[in-house]
Order: sequence, then C-alpha cells, then structure tokens
Amino acid sequence: MQYAKLVGAGAVALIIYFGYLYVSNLQEENGVLKANEAKLQLANDALVAEKKQFKENLAKTELLNKELNVEFKKAVESKNAVIKLFSDHNFTKIFNKRPTWIIKRMNAATIKIFKEIEDASNE
Repeated sequence: MQYAKLVGAGAVALIIYFGYLYVSNLQEENGVLKANEAKLQLANDALVAEKKQFKENLAKTELLNKELNVEFKKAVESKNAVIKLFSDHNFTKIFNKRPTWIIKRMNAATIKIFKEIEDASNE
C-alpha cells in the first residue's frame, strides 16, 4: 500500500513537472511570437508608408507625363508648321535671286536654334 502511494505520488510529481515544462515552453514560444509580431507590425507599417509614397510618386509621374504629352503635341504641331512652311517655298529659286539675303537669314536662324538647344540642354 505504501508502495502504491509512493508510486502514485511519483506519478503526480512527474505530471506536475511535465506540466510545468509544457507551460514554460508555451510561455517562451508566446514571448517569441510576440516579438515576431512586433517585428512584423513594424515591417507592415514601413510597407504601408512605402505604398503611400509610391502612390504619390505615381500620381506625380502621371501629371508630368500628361504635361510632357502636351509639350510633345506642341512640338509636333510646330514641326508640321515648319514642314508646311518649307514645302510652300522654293528656296533654291529665292537663293538664286537673293543669295546674301538668304545666307544672312539662314545664319541667324541657325544661331537661334543652336542657342535654344544649348539653353534646353543646360536645364
């Protein structure tokens, strides 16, 4: 009978000991999980901020793209106007009649275009 009580007490002690180990292990895992949760929350907050910044940059890029398209359309219209101007005139005939006048105008226009290109490349 004593033996049975001793075995029973030992079994209860083992159950209590293994229960304690199990609870301790769960508490450690809970601590690790809470630390990981905090890290994930920080990472999530950073990603939310990056997403917001990305959306703002995308909106700015779309606006700049629209402005660039407007400028491009203006340039195309200007190009078409110049092509029409040159197609409406016979510059060889004008040059043969008044060479110095044409040369003076061509040089002035060339200087003006080079100045515009230089100004545009410095921006």
